[in-house]
Amino acid sequence: QLAPQPAPGMGNNTSEPSICNYREEFAKALEPPGLKKLTVRLGFGISVQEVIDALPRLSYLSLSSYYLKEKEDGDKVTQALAFALREQENCTTLDLSQVETGDEGMEALAAVLGENRVINTLSLMVSISTKGATALAAALGRNRTLKNLSLHVYEICAEGAMILAAALEENTTLTELYLLNSYNSCENVQKLLTAVGENKALTTLHVYGRSSVQALPAALEKNTTLTELDLGWSPITIQDTRVLASTLERNNKWIKLKLEGCRIGPEGANLLAAALQKNETLRELNLKSSYIGTDGAKAIAAALEKNKTLTILGLHVNPVEDEGAVALAAALAKNS
Repeated sequence: QLAPQPAPGMGNNTSEPSICNYREEFAKALEPPGLKKLTVRLGFGISVQEVIDALPRLSYLSLSSYYLKEKEDGDKVTQALAFALREQENCTTLDLSQVETGDEGMEALAAVLGENRVINTLSLMVSISTKGATALAAALGRNRTLKNLSLHVYEICAEGAMILAAALEENTTLTELYLLNSYNSCENVQKLLTAVGENKALTTLHVYGRSSVQALPAALEKNTTLTELDLGWSPITIQDTRVLASTLERNNKWIKLKLEGCRIGPEGANLLAAALQKNETLRELNLKSSYIGTDGAKAIAAALEKNKTLTILGLHVNPVEDEGAVALAAALAKNS
């Protein structure tokens, strides 16, 4: 991919941003007077200062610094952008999920976020110690407009994770959280996820990464506000699926459950199907590319004969064969 793409949870824009990989594209994108959304790959002739000059016109900005030389360059980008954000009142969505931000950049951005009353959607890739985590935690405590936060945690220390987790527990503004962990941050990201159990405002949770999923059971057991859970493309085990099914069976809050690409297999599909027969609130279930097979399709079909609340069911890219398709068709004919 030549240009950065919006982070998960950040794709709710009504129009696509102008994507700029090279200077010629950047110059052309700036021509329309009504420009509002911009996606830029820094380097190759496009500087951060040129992006900052366009910032007063933008409501949506997505940056990538992958092609800059060092991690410190990501910090410099974030610092420069943070300084510019002090003076602007238009940018509501800021995607820095492809700009590796360290402690220095995080401190600069956090200082702005603490007072900012415009940004409602923020995506970050962080490589931070206690210093950066403390700054971000303080900003989350002061900010009252940020609703959607996406965190790709490349690195975070144990103490920093605990500080940030405490801030997430107490936060009453965020309604949507996306957590993605790298190999380097597996154990500590679990600490962040435990905060979901205590949070009283989050309604939507996106999680990617095996270690993160491992911390879900305790969080889901305590949480009372989530209505949408998205584990798309997370490598979950049959035990994870068993926990999800057990929770779904008792839960009266979830409206959407997304397990696209999770490869739950026929056994996982059977577990979820049993839960669907008892659940009375779920409206959408996405099992695309989940390898449910013919047996899984038949189990889902049997559940549909009893479930009266599900309105959206995603089963595409699942080889269910004729037998599974016939069972689903028969169930759909009766479902109302």
